[in-house]
Amino acid sequence: MTKQTVKNRAKDRLPTRFGKAAVAVCLRIIELVRVPDWRKGDIEGYYTTAQTFTKLAFDTNLHRDTVKRALEELKSDGIITEHENTKLSFRVNPEGLEMLKSKYFAERTSAIEHKILNTWRMRFARRDCKPYQWPSTHPTQTENGAQTCACVAFCSHPSA
Repeated sequence: MTKQTVKNRAKDRLPTRFGKAAVAVCLRIIELVRVPDWRKGDIEGYYTTAQTFTKLAFDTNLHRDTVKRALEELKSDGIITEHENTKLSFRVNPEGLEMLKSKYFAERTSAIEHKILNTWRMRFARRDCKPYQWPSTHPTQTENGAQTCACVAFCSHPSA
């Protein structure tokens, strides 16, 4: 994955599991990864240059202890991995980002549900709060001599 794609995925998926500090630290780490060709090069095999906690804290406008805590959270969940030989040099794991849910998907589905419910409320409000007049015929089916409703999910017809 390219650097920009990983950055967009991180902005989309990290807020569902981590706080703002961890998201800011992870985004800064993604920016610090040195990829030779940033337009076409994949980010998977490259590490950041070694950074101090103070430098990361300055770049993200956070306290050093907050940066340490955020790095530990990200490392424990497999979002970033530390270089074996160089201390405070990290690599971003795009597969770890893929495991998280998207925040925009949840927001979008809840917004659509809200619009649907609002439409139904407005439809009943336009009828001047009169109760719904059911049609005289209601779909029924017979099972073992008993008539049951043929509506799909649920039915609130008076005869059912």
